[in-house]
Amino acid sequence: MRALVVAGTHGGVGCTWFTLGLLAALRRRGLSVQPLRLGPELLDAAPYVAACGREPINLDAWMTPGDLTRTLFQRRAAGADVAVVEAAGGVFDGWDGGRADGAGSAAGMAKLLGGLPVLLLLDGRSAARSAAALIHGFTSFDPSLTFAGMLLNMVENEAHAQWMWDALSAADVRLPLIGALPFLPHLSLSAILSSPFSPTHSSASSLLSSPAVQDSLSSGSSPPVSPGPSPHLFAALADAVSHHVHIPRLLSACALLPLPSPTFPLSSPGGAGGRRKAVRMGVARDAAFCLVYQENLLLLQEAGAELVFFSPLVDPLPPRLHAVYLPGGRLAPFAPRLSSNRSLRFALRAFAAAGGLVLAESAGTVFLAHSLQGTDGAEYPMCALLPFTARELHAPPPPAYCLVRPSLGSPLFDPSLAPIRGCLVASAEFTPLRNHSAPIAPPPLHRPDLNGCLSRGARVRHERAPPAASALLPP
Repeated sequence: MRALVVAGTHGGVGCTWFTLGLLAALRRRGLSVQPLRLGPELLDAAPYVAACGREPINLDAWMTPGDLTRTLFQRRAAGADVAVVEAAGGVFDGWDGGRADGAGSAAGMAKLLGGLPVLLLLDGRSAARSAAALIHGFTSFDPSLTFAGMLLNMVENEAHAQWMWDALSAADVRLPLIGALPFLPHLSLSAILSSPFSPTHSSASSLLSSPAVQDSLSSGSSPPVSPGPSPHLFAALADAVSHHVHIPRLLSACALLPLPSPTFPLSSPGGAGGRRKAVRMGVARDAAFCLVYQENLLLLQEAGAELVFFSPLVDPLPPRLHAVYLPGGRLAPFAPRLSSNRSLRFALRAFAAAGGLVLAESAGTVFLAHSLQGTDGAEYPMCALLPFTARELHAPPPPAYCLVRPSLGSPLFDPSLAPIRGCLVASAEFTPLRNHSAPIAPPPLHRPDLNGCLSRGARVRHERAPPAASALLPP
């Protein structure tokens, strides 16, 4: 298996855009590619699935210890011809900039994973010989780090690219040039992510019955119920990367790693006490609930959980559930559709009233609010399980690491545990309701069939936010 890290001189040089194009170009060559991304940021898997057919996974050296991080990498790379690790910032930018080992940086991760080479991306706009000094600095800053080569991004034209290469050669820059990509506004990252969605299935329920999804579930991945961007854009992006990047030279510069075993169990099936009764967990996955740590779903499956995917935009609550998981996403654009699915909203309230466990994070917590402000400024009723209204932030702050101490009564963690490492995502603003007295369940006329929905877990109480969630919410 071949592997490399893609990182820039700083954030904003186009690592995500280039990575998506590289994934599509490698897939076109008949290679199986596994994307991985550094850092805690929740990812929308749709662009990566559209580019290479596989969902990305997060790698974070602060959230997980070194041995576990290596295991996650090997586990997800199993069966792939090439593993591409994408950095979110500069090569040496980590969560602790003062540490000499570059903790949390792309450089630190490259060394942690066995000495992966780094492909260095440079912003080629209005640059020439000064880029040589920049490259000299990066290649000499940490002699233990290996570079696969350099890629000039966003050059003006071929003449500009040749001019830059002549200047770099004259300055005795010995880092191989892998390619020079021009600025392509019609294929920019914003154009790709805002391209029209073209769902081929009306709901998650119909998608789950397809053979491809059944194969993905059996291999430990989750179904791509969130439709991806236009395939025509990815075809054009693959054309651009194939034309302007020397793919064979890049592949030859990748690290050659031993083929990993297809299974790296992180937990024993059925838990520590042997095989237990399977737990059916409903998992929201669609264009609204599109941000999730993929590894969490794999761990749940390894622990014996049966994951039942559904779309809150169109589907009812699946039957016979023990728990419901509402991951992150972007709900404001879909507020009218989520609100119009009254049967699901009422079913979730009744499920929680009957003792069902509801685990919500980020946008999932917004869905449990009393109401959500849509992009049109109107208020739309949500599940009314938590006594506040919600408004998604137009420019949310970046994710921040945090330590969480479990509180008494937490349904997730024992209070005696040491502080748990996590990530705080401030994606919405909450306003508490005053004199809130709305019932947690709908009138009997609208109550769904609760057969099989009783849970032995903890309740989600409407009087206040769940302990685990309240520990993460800002004051």
